[in-house]
Amino acid sequence: MSTSGPNPPGKPQVRSLNCPGCGAAITLRSLSQAVTVVCDHCHSILDAQDPRLTILQKFKAAVDEDPPLIPLGTRGKIRGTDYEAVGFQRRTIHVDGVPYSWHEYVLFNPYKGFRYLTEYNGHWNDTSILRSLPTNILPG
Repeated sequence: MSTSGPNPPGKPQVRSLNCPGCGAAITLRSLSQAVTVVCDHCHSILDAQDPRLTILQKFKAAVDEDPPLIPLGTRGKIRGTDYEAVGFQRRTIHVDGVPYSWHEYVLFNPYKGFRYLTEYNGHWNDTSILRSLPTNILPG
């Protein structure tokens, strides 16, 4: 059996990814499930579905003022399953003019998918996506 080209069909190929904005190395942590990726160095938001990693948005983040408590790339177990921290965002809502801010962490396991941790004033919640509405909702 002959193959054309340097790699046999179906063999995974590895290539390095660099930010088109600053040239820094990019780590794609959630494999092909990533839609966007953020450059750790210049904070450009990149299109992970585009092989050229097109810059979608640039911003100056205040990450140094409020860094994540769980750095991206950190691995750990939740309920016996290994996860890696692949995303982080700081969220804020205003209620009656009072701002309430919390942190959200996106965790990923290639076999189990995504899971989320939220932290507000030292209180942590482990959350996951519901695939359908619960059937045992209590009346209000």
